[in-house]
Amino acid sequence: MDLASESYRRQISDDYRDNVTQKTSSSINFRKRWNDGNQRIDVQVSQDQNLRTGEANLTLPSVSFDQNRFKPFARERRGVGGEERWYEKITTSYDGSLENDFSFDPLPDTTLVNRGDSSAVGISWYDALFSQDAYARATGEEEQRFDFRAEHRIPISASFHIPRYDFNFTPNFNYREEWYPRTKRKVVRSRTQVVAPGEDSLSYGVDPQTEREVVTRNEPGFFAAREFDLGVSSSTRFYGFFPFRLGPLQDLRHTVEPRLSFNYAPDYYADFFGRTRTYTDPETDEEVRYDITDGSDIRGSTAQRNLSFSIDNTFETKQISVDSTGAKEEETLRLLTLDARSSYNFAADSLRLSDVDVSARVPVLRKKFDVSARASMTFSPYVYDETGVQRNRLVLDEPGLFPARLSQFRVSLSTDFEGGDAEGRRGGRRGRGRRGGRRGGGNSGRSSFGGARAGLDRSTGGVAQAPDRTSRNAPGRSSRRQGVGQYANFAIPWSLSLDFTYSFRNRGEFEQNRFIVNTDFSFNITPKWRVSGVGGYDFNQGEIVPPRLNITRDFQCWQMTFNWTPIGARQSYGFNLYVKSGVLSDLLNLRIPREDIKGRFTGALRGAARQATQR
Repeated sequence: MDLASESYRRQISDDYRDNVTQKTSSSINFRKRWNDGNQRIDVQVSQDQNLRTGEANLTLPSVSFDQNRFKPFARERRGVGGEERWYEKITTSYDGSLENDFSFDPLPDTTLVNRGDSSAVGISWYDALFSQDAYARATGEEEQRFDFRAEHRIPISASFHIPRYDFNFTPNFNYREEWYPRTKRKVVRSRTQVVAPGEDSLSYGVDPQTEREVVTRNEPGFFAAREFDLGVSSSTRFYGFFPFRLGPLQDLRHTVEPRLSFNYAPDYYADFFGRTRTYTDPETDEEVRYDITDGSDIRGSTAQRNLSFSIDNTFETKQISVDSTGAKEEETLRLLTLDARSSYNFAADSLRLSDVDVSARVPVLRKKFDVSARASMTFSPYVYDETGVQRNRLVLDEPGLFPARLSQFRVSLSTDFEGGDAEGRRGGRRGRGRRGGRRGGGNSGRSSFGGARAGLDRSTGGVAQAPDRTSRNAPGRSSRRQGVGQYANFAIPWSLSLDFTYSFRNRGEFEQNRFIVNTDFSFNITPKWRVSGVGGYDFNQGEIVPPRLNITRDFQCWQMTFNWTPIGARQSYGFNLYVKSGVLSDLLNLRIPREDIKGRFTGALRGAARQATQR
């Protein structure tokens, strides 16, 4: 809590921070869970105040209630061996919220005096909070000072699985309703001005002029904006086996996972839903439709009839090894993943077919390091004009051999190196999400294919989720990029990673190529001192990507870090000393400079050198 008037902070308080404070904020939060955490309610009251302008924003209050997903038609006693009936698979949840906001933005003192109401100068936000008259005098607004709204969300879905065909079918329905105690209305008003010739200010004279302007006002009365959408998704999985033998590699399995989904949503701006009105634009004399919930003009339709489709391909093989005892071990290796996806919107008036995205990944594993190659391509089915804007004309209708045009291409080659004792390497692999993600994608463990249905999730009876192909950006990767509040991994003596990325963009007459090399390194000077950093080089721009250097010192219970960005627009430095404990890390934390102050280390050095030269 931080509630105090400007006069108290400026005239009474003897705390220097109170004397110079410009903005204050306060909040009160209450949270309660019950029914084993399946139901939750949150209540918050907050206040933000600008002491210089007198502006204030309050939330009185903000309440949200959540009901976790549950099956309303599930039987309490199904019996031994009893199967789940189709209606028992239906799941739903509820999410409701309401918010009441108060905004106070007083007019400048000079404006109030010129209006002849000098007594309104001293009206504060808490005076206006309890008096509509005081609010109108201080702000010049006659409308209600509170903005209330409520929202309800109810999603409903069910998941069905046919084991015989490895087929999944999931229908869904989402309902949303928003409550408004008043709505917006736009009207055109005429105003006659009498302007003296040659003068810009208003005065009585000749040349009467009539101006028309659009005015937005509030219309009292409850209104409920209702929206819904429904959809269905399906997926399956099938396999192809190709017997072969190449050294320790045996057999090839091709897994194909097609997915198809359809989503429908009506046009909520249609007359049936009653949430739109019209006004005549005074400049063009055209009829403009607007949304009465927020007063915004409507420039399109919300209708959706979208068909999405994708296909994922995975190629795997088995690596067979024999140990010293003659026992065979089988290890599944992933050779290639190739995915493609697109969609088609039947409700769009043009450009119904979206771009076709294709991605591929090839992991190449080694004992001391690993290499991973990734590529992504975007094909546009429509042509571009000379300005780089898509036109509603298919490439297929144009002369040429290809049905689509390559608009984007990106390929990256990355590798990791690490060194030190064996225990350090094992600890590094467990703690590094980047390496774990790659090897998780390319090495799923010591197991064979296990038959055509090895990919099924036996616990749920459904198809197991596809492996995470974005593990390259997993949070574990940050172990080499030490930041405040993260523990340094002092077990790894050194590590180095290199990324080579080439990208290409083609939009009509506009083409862009970029080739960047990034590096990420870390090493231990001593068991307690660690140095890490990132950097790179942009070959197209012919310049160095601004590097960042981090030095970390471990003091058992404490940790010290120093970071430095020597060049670039974000050149800065920082020194941090903090407790490792999660409870005390924010309390016992010394930052120099603070987070809200930019330290220009290089600029400081240049300034010191300049002063020394002048002397």
